[in-house]
Amino acid sequence: MKIIVGQKIPHQVVFIGSFGVGKTTAVQALSDTEVITMEATAVLEIKNAKLMDTKKTTTTIGFDYGEFDVDVGEKVSLYGIPGQMRFEKVWDNLLPRCSGVVLLVFGNNKNYLQECEKWLKILKRKDSIKKLAVALTRIPDDDEETISVCRELQLNQNLFGTIL
Repeated sequence: MKIIVGQKIPHQVVFIGSFGVGKTTAVQALSDTEVITMEATAVLEIKNAKLMDTKKTTTTIGFDYGEFDVDVGEKVSLYGIPGQMRFEKVWDNLLPRCSGVVLLVFGNNKNYLQECEKWLKILKRKDSIKKLAVALTRIPDDDEETISVCRELQLNQNLFGTIL
């Protein structure tokens, strides 16, 4: 028997963003199957992290994989991919064939706009901007100001994705 992860599922959603932003957590929260993860100790990432409010000790080195049941017999593959540039080959393999991209951004980071802008440029270069939704993490539910500023950045770059 030959198994190819996600190969027979036509719709795939990729979660992308910086180290520790919640990509693995998002896949685990949404998946209806046991999530396959590829983790390693994150010594360099933790040392260089500007925002660490968790006790995170690992980082994804390949991708996380889960499946979401949309309807009977209909699934969506969920991928959490590493946020470090050294894993750009993983991005190049998964981004072109995915149905949607969710960019996770630390909403409680004072530099969240610069982080968002950096990722938007990368995703634009990867031709993944048309299937993009941006999700701000770690902000209070009623923080409309942070969300509005991010929407303004999106409009200034002529992007038409969703800000969550």
